[in-house]
Amino acid sequence: MRSLNWNDPMVREYTITLFSSPWVFEYNDLKYYAKFLKSFHTHQPTIVVAILDNILEDIRINLEMDNFEFNQRRLAVIKFFSECFSPFSTQILATAHTIFF
Repeated sequence: MRSLNWNDPMVREYTITLFSSPWVFEYNDLKYYAKFLKSFHTHQPTIVVAILDNILEDIRINLEMDNFEFNQRRLAVIKFFSECFSPFSTQILATAHTIFF
């Protein structure tokens, strides 16, 4: 990942789009995905912030939808959200406050 050309906008956009979709990963592997993002944050913090921003936006959008077709997707996003709790706790706590109150 570190050897990719991060100055290329297509590479940046593709990785942000790919990693902003935790439902494409195996459910039991989401904790490893969260650990990967934590370690990747030291090399490309802007990419990780964009990924987390997309995930948090997805949570907010799914709160407004009442469609049962996306239940597995919602579970994967919330599971990933909980796995990221310790590395990115300030932004996560603010979103949790929005969800619950």
